[in-house]
Amino acid sequence: MPDYILQEIRDVTALHCREICMTKKAKGADTEKQMEMHAKAFLGTEAHQSVLDLFLKGSGPYFAAFEKEKLENNRAGNEARAEAGYVLELKELLHCDPNSRYAVFDPGFTREDICTQRDGTTLSGRILYDKGLQVVTNYKHAVKHYLEFTDANQNNPSGTTLEDMLMYVRQKMHVEFKGGKNKPTGHAGMNRPAVDEENMPAKYVFNGYFAFVLFGPRPLSSYLFSCLSKQPVSLKRQMLLPREMLVLVVMSLNSTDVECLWPRRHLSRSWPFPNTQLRLAISERSFTVFSRMQGTRWMSTRSFQIKSRRQKN
Repeated sequence: MPDYILQEIRDVTALHCREICMTKKAKGADTEKQMEMHAKAFLGTEAHQSVLDLFLKGSGPYFAAFEKEKLENNRAGNEARAEAGYVLELKELLHCDPNSRYAVFDPGFTREDICTQRDGTTLSGRILYDKGLQVVTNYKHAVKHYLEFTDANQNNPSGTTLEDMLMYVRQKMHVEFKGGKNKPTGHAGMNRPAVDEENMPAKYVFNGYFAFVLFGPRPLSSYLFSCLSKQPVSLKRQMLLPREMLVLVVMSLNSTDVECLWPRRHLSRSWPFPNTQLRLAISERSFTVFSRMQGTRWMSTRSFQIKSRRQKN
């Protein structure tokens, strides 16, 4: 399996570890404690479910990362797939290689390969912590390009697809990062030659691309992670909306069933992810958006301030 896919799996699971860490109120803990929690969430303990195992089983939010295919005779890794009875193949939308197929339990696509570094040591909590931070940093750049794409196509939304948006973001990130996985900085970044969109390699992805596809502004998984603090909402526009226009904010968040706690009324909207709910907890001057999958607890997604407007006669 190519190294870039291996690194992306590590990145997206490291981000999930960061989300678990923040959810457990450990953000205020010292860095060493957070790193320890990242390691436990990644590998799993008696008290922690392994995020990596969730990914390899295509469970939780990672159902959206794979296609279930029939078992093929003599394919490597079939012994490990016998119990499940199917092959979990990574979606082309993620690996960006139309000429290849990558499946769990293929050579290089195993638990041991993902959690073990080249020197034979296991990924440490420090490495996972740093990877999660880098994903969040790169996500903010990617969302900026996503907003450019949506603004440019707001008059023709039906003429664009998820694939169009992801190609646009990848091309812009390729240019901004000068062909690298992260944005170059310092003298090395200044001296690095510029690149253009047309010469972007077909398989180019930035660090955190899997996370952007699965948990970004148009999340393939329908999950929202609170650690991705920059949401695809233009606050310059939305923060000035009067209360009666809050439904537009909800729609911009790609929401589904919405429960307004104040005033007491219910709004609904169809969308491709049937088991996700959003709740607005509204006060006089602010409201907080909470989200959850069916059967899970509510999670705070983002808070907004409400600014009143004088009505024109």
